[in-house]
This record gives sequence, structure tokens and C-alpha cells, in this order.
Amino acid sequence: MVGMIYTGGMRNISAGAVLAISFFPHPAAVPVVIGMLFQQILAAFYGQLIKLVYFKPSLSSSSKNL
Repeated sequence: MVGMIYTGGMRNISAGAVLAISFFPHPAAVPVVIGMLFQQILAAFYGQLIKLVYFKPSLSSSSKNL
């Protein structure tokens, strides 16, 4: 599930870069590149959030170790 989310987002931003470079003047690619950088920060944040939510140890598994 996580891989599909990252792949879909990366494909969409790369399509924006191709369109910006192909059909517009080169300075039009600057907002797309800034969007790519912002997307990387969001991906790292959401990756950590997913790890905290889905992979946290449950209370029942810690009580078994007693």
C-alpha cells in the first residue's frame, strides 16, 4: 500500500516536470522542482507517521513477555 502511494505521487510530479520543460520556457520548471523537494519532505514525514501508527508494539504483546 505504501509503495503504491509513493509511486503514484512520484509519477505525477515527474509528468509535471516533463510537461513544464517540453511546452513552456525553462523557468517554468522551477516551481515543479520546488514541488519535488517539498514532496520528498512530505514523503519522509508520512513514512515516519505510518511507521509509528502501523508498527507500534501493542500492549498485549508486551504483557506476554512478562
